[in-house]
Amino acid sequence: MADEVSGNMVLRTVYLPSDLDLLLKAAALRDPKNKDNLIRELIQTGIAAMRSGGDKRFSTIEPKGGRQPVSVKPPVRKVDDTTKARARAATRKTRVAVAKVAVGK
Repeated sequence: MADEVSGNMVLRTVYLPSDLDLLLKAAALRDPKNKDNLIRELIQTGIAAMRSGGDKRFSTIEPKGGRQPVSVKPPVRKVDDTTKARARAATRKTRVAVAKVAVGK
């Protein structure tokens, strides 16, 4: 974590509903990222989507002191074969569980 934190990061405290926090925890467990990185990725993706949708609140962010503008492009995620295989296996297990419930087993 110390490698990730740089001098230009800012700490923000955000209160989340418990169901949203559980969803984030579950997603972070399925992914090699921690919750902090997942939240940053979700914010970047959301801002990029709002910006491309014409939302003027995020049109241009001019930084102070001549620094580079803030990047709001969603990060590119590389998925390896092992992760794809795990996702397919999880999907199969979910389908089997749903089918068993539907049949009443």
